Amino acid sequence: MFAAGSWDALAEHVLCSQHSSDLEAEDARCASDLLSEEEDQDSSSSHAQTKQAWWATLLEQHTKDQGFSIPKRQDPVALFSACTASFAEASVFKELGIPIRCLGTSEPCEAFREFAQSNHDADHWHLTMQDQIEDKPCTIHKDATSCCVVVQPDYLVMGTPCNPFSRQRNKRFHEKSVMQHELAQHTFTDAYLLLEKYEPPSATMEQSDGFSAPLHAGSDDSPLKRFLAGLDSRKFKHGHYVVVHKLDMKIWVKILRNRIWVNFFRRDLYSKQDVVRFSTILQALVKQQTNTEPIEIDELLLDTNHTLWKTELMRLEANSKRCPSSSDDGSGKEWRTQIAEWRDKLSVSSSYAPWDDLNLRARGLHITPRVQ
Repeated sequence: MFAAGSWDALAEHVLCSQHSSDLEAEDARCASDLLSEEEDQDSSSSHAQTKQAWWATLLEQHTKDQGFSIPKRQDPVALFSACTASFAEASVFKELGIPIRCLGTSEPCEAFREFAQSNHDADHWHLTMQDQIEDKPCTIHKDATSCCVVVQPDYLVMGTPCNPFSRQRNKRFHEKSVMQHELAQHTFTDAYLLLEKYEPPSATMEQSDGFSAPLHAGSDDSPLKRFLAGLDSRKFKHGHYVVVHKLDMKIWVKILRNRIWVNFFRRDLYSKQDVVRFSTILQALVKQQTNTEPIEIDELLLDTNHTLWKTELMRLEANSKRCPSSSDDGSGKEWRTQIAEWRDKLSVSSSYAPWDDLNLRARGLHITPRVQ
């Protein structure tokens, strides 16, 4: 049994999983047989020259500046993801050079799943957290009796729907609005069940900053307080130390994106000193990044001349022109009626056509360099 008594031990455990993938090792041996020694060398050279993400370079530099060393990684971290979205955590591990084996993911949005599957591997791709909890067949093993995780996850990363807690939601601060929201159960039921099922050595849950806001106007309670209090009533064999951090994307990119991060450390593996050390290091890295100029959001976007950008604009333009015709079955009639009513209320001519082209070209508008 692993017993962490220092930060070094904590780091070693997080970065060096005790589990390896026999399948990955076999695939590597087969690939090696197919490649010549010269091709292997070319591949290694090409891989070494791959450009690291800008934030990963900064993070590694901050780590060195703070006097911390990163332990060498050997076996992959057994990662388990829930409410996966674009699978950002896998990208983080990849950019930092930390090997992982993803035991499972869950994401109801097909577009997100396709994006994640195009960039990462996982043993199972479920639709929902409930499906993961109940070991239901996943999207790539539809004919299976069940899809269960037989390996103990080293690290669990999960999010839950932020809709009930978002400050942007109408009636967010009305009494009972949060707890009676139809999606609140995923935070106050599914998240608990997932932690109980696997009791991972370490875990992270992400939520919007509204999670720490008052439950309703004038309340001293908050969804975050409710969630933490609910942990005490759950049936854990070991239990976790829990530490909460509030972070803002604006220290990295000039964009407002506040988030709540709830981190769990299993009590039989980590001490309070380990958790305090973790928080101290995180705060030091955040402080150092705060003193670094964040980048502009447009630096992260594709150049407008990029092929992918042009292709997507053409697709959107084609979709925008698919308006209901006068010969349809009635669908769109209400929409056209409402548009006509609003034009009349606002004294807008029925013949007026605003910019409706992705090239921003309209009647009487000269094609200047700015418009182009």
